[in-house]
Amino acid sequence: MRRGSDAGLLTTMSGFEPPEHLVILRTDHWVLNHRVDAVLPGYLMLGARMPTNDLSLMGAEALAELGVLLARAQSGLSAILKPEHLYIGRYGHVAGYPLHFHIMPICGWVKHRFFADPRYRVLQNFHRPSDADAVGHTDGGN
Repeated sequence: MRRGSDAGLLTTMSGFEPPEHLVILRTDHWVLNHRVDAVLPGYLMLGARMPTNDLSLMGAEALAELGVLLARAQSGLSAILKPEHLYIGRYGHVAGYPLHFHIMPICGWVKHRFFADPRYRVLQNFHRPSDADAVGHTDGGN
């Protein structure tokens, strides 16, 4: 077993197997689990069970299931946590790990704590109010 900078994955290309107590759902093609080292509630990982880091090598069934699983994860997190934003991203920077997606709900209390922390205050200079801020609509399903 190799540990890289992405502690959400516990094995190399031989397979994605998070600790069983963190697994939410396992299909023939994907594993959805709570991120191993996350302190943020609802931070999920969706990892391919096929030993690849290339979407184009996956079959049509696995690719179709990917969309359904991402949508179900968003729906569940939106219902439970009601995040202001939901980020879904692929950040495969560590060679040798299977394809995976990070699913990160950002709730209001997270943003408040983030901007209250003096280490991040400078980031407020980059925020520009938008129409979405004015009416309360976000990408988090609210």
